[in-house]
Amino acid sequence: MAEEVEAKPVSGSIPFFFYDLIGRIVPGAVLVIGVLLYFENDLVHNWLNTIQCIFPKDSTAGYALAIVLLFFGIAHLLGVLLASMSYILIVKLWNKFAPLNAARAKEVSRYG
Repeated sequence: MAEEVEAKPVSGSIPFFFYDLIGRIVPGAVLVIGVLLYFENDLVHNWLNTIQCIFPKDSTAGYALAIVLLFFGIAHLLGVLLASMSYILIVKLWNKFAPLNAARAKEVSRYG
């Protein structure tokens, strides 16, 4: 007899990965690159020399992987911090200018 193949549900880790990539790593990387460009004015003109200093010719693939993973790790950490700070800022501003109360909730639900 043939065994029945059971279909597995799609895992929820793929959407979380893309949320981490778009919502945390990209803003953190923009922050890191922006801070580097702010403090290192010659980085725009001498970016190739900077990359050659970070990755010397005798470096291994493991060294390059470690540097890239360190960059993404720092970008992810800064993205988490930026998301937390922006959430606090947005919630405080929203509650200050448009507080949600029962009368307003009924009004909004009537139109939506």
